[in-house]
Amino acid sequence: MDLSTITVDQFKAKFYRDFYFANQNPTQQLPVPDDVSEIIQDLDITNGFADAIPLFNQGLFLGACKSGGNSGNANLILGFLYLSAHCMVLNIRAATAGGLNSSGTGGFPVSARSVGSVSESYTVPEAYADDPILAQYAQTSYGQKYLAMVLPLIRGNVHALWGGALP
Repeated sequence: MDLSTITVDQFKAKFYRDFYFANQNPTQQLPVPDDVSEIIQDLDITNGFADAIPLFNQGLFLGACKSGGNSGNANLILGFLYLSAHCMVLNIRAATAGGLNSSGTGGFPVSARSVGSVSESYTVPEAYADDPILAQYAQTSYGQKYLAMVLPLIRGNVHALWGGALP
């Protein structure tokens, strides 16, 4: 599939609750953020796409795409959108001192909690933290979603086959 056919509008439709877009859909009723750097421009999204393209391995999704139906392409597009969101958040974090609430810690097990002044910390599993490739995806919740999609595909042989059983 040509990844350049994935559009900014598809990104905005997928993440309509996650980000404040500069050119919001009129039906999107989000409050304006306090920090202007959290307003996402279309160029931020296309830069995320540009960073995701060389990282995205379409071969992981090819078995599902060839098995028939549109679910394979839908999974490929979904995976690309998660990876693009991950790259976009990292780009914005690098350009600003903070903001965007995608810390990448929410999906990991809690390692410590406190009651006084309320504190909570998470532990990145060693399998991710020790792997130089996988560790970078653990930085945002979008990278974690992408990782959850591709881990079964990179850890073993997974192929979708179209067929049936004979009596």
